[in-house]
Amino acid sequence: MESKVSRKLALVPKKFAELRIKDVLTVERDHKIKIYELIKDVDVLHKKEAQALHNETQLREEFAKLKKKKQENMRTLQKRKESMAMMANNRKYGANTGKWAVVTGSSDGIGKEYAVQLAKKGFNIFLISRTQSKLDALSEEISSKYKVETKSLAIDFASDKPSNYELMSQVIKSLPVTILINNVGQSHSIPVPFAETEEQELRNIITINNTATLRTTQIIIPYIQDTLKANKGTRGLILTMGSFGGLLPTPYLATYSGSKAFLQSWSAALAGELSPQGIDVELVISYLVTSAMSKIRRASMTIPSPKVFVASTLRSVGRRCGAQDRFATVTPFWAHALMQWWIENTVGVYSKVANTLNLKMHQDIRKRALKKQARLQKQE
Repeated sequence: MESKVSRKLALVPKKFAELRIKDVLTVERDHKIKIYELIKDVDVLHKKEAQALHNETQLREEFAKLKKKKQENMRTLQKRKESMAMMANNRKYGANTGKWAVVTGSSDGIGKEYAVQLAKKGFNIFLISRTQSKLDALSEEISSKYKVETKSLAIDFASDKPSNYELMSQVIKSLPVTILINNVGQSHSIPVPFAETEEQELRNIITINNTATLRTTQIIIPYIQDTLKANKGTRGLILTMGSFGGLLPTPYLATYSGSKAFLQSWSAALAGELSPQGIDVELVISYLVTSAMSKIRRASMTIPSPKVFVASTLRSVGRRCGAQDRFATVTPFWAHALMQWWIENTVGVYSKVANTLNLKMHQDIRKRALKKQARLQKQE
C-alpha cells in the first residue's frame, strides 16, 4: 500500500514538471506570436513612415517648384511692367511713327548703343560722328536689321567750324526730330596736373564737351518744337551724358571734371525752360563704362558694357533713379546709383576726404600710365 502511494507521490512532480514545460512552451509560443505581430506592426509603421517621408519630400519639392515658379512669374511680371512702361515711353516720343533721334558721338561705344537701341524701338536714326566710314557701316547695319531710316553726318567737333553747324542745320531741318542724345565727349589721354595739361587737349575738351553740345542742342531744339506742334500728344527728349568726374571735383582731370560739372548746371537749367513746352531734358550720370574713352575692356559688377548701360538709361527715362537731390538728373545703372548715394551720404561730394581720395586714385593711375608708355617706347 505504501509502495503504491509512494509511486503515485513520485509521479506528481513529474506531472507538474510536464505541466510547467507545457506552460513555458505555450508562453514562449505566445511570445513568439506577439513578437512576430509586433515585427509586422513595426514593419507596417516603417512603411508608413517611409511613405510619409516620401510624401513630405514630394510636398517640399512641389513647394520648391511652386516657389520657383512664383519667383519666375514675378520676374516676368516685372519685366512686362518695365516693357509696357518702356513702350509707353517710346510711344510718348513718337516710336514707330517716322520720328527721328539724333545721336552725336555715335560711331563707337555708348553712342553706337544709343543709336542701335533707339532704332530697335522704332526710331529713325541720324548719326553724327567724326569718321564717315564708321557711320556708313553703322547706318547699313541699323537700316538692314531694324528696317528704319538712317542718315549720317561726319563732323570733327574739335575743329569748331561754323560751317559744320550750318551743314547740320540744313540736313536735319526737314526731319521730324523728337530725340537728341548729346553723347559726344572727350577726356584727358591720361590723368594730368592742370598746369601740365597741353593747350590743345584743354581746348579740345572744352570745345567738344561744352561748345559742341550747346551748339548742337541750340540747333536741334527748334526742330523738336516744330515736330511737337505738328504732332499733339508727342513729347521731346534731350539726354546729355554727364559723369562722376562732374559729380565729384576730380584732381588730375580738372578740365574734364569742370566741363562735365558745367553740363550738370546747364542741363538742369535747360530742363526748367523746356519742360513747359513738352520737352524732357535729363543729364545722365555714369561712373566707368567699358569704352575707348575709359580704356576699360572687361565689364564687371560696377563697370557695365555700353549695351547694359544704355538699356538701363532708356528704361529710366522720366523716372527718378539715383541723384535724388538733383533736378532733371538720373544715375540709371544700379551700381553707379548706389555708389553715388554712398558718397553723398557719407564723406560728401565736395568734402576734402572725397577730393583727397580722388587725387590719390588718379595719381596712381597716372603713374601706371606713364610706366606703360615707357615700356612701349622701349619696345619700339
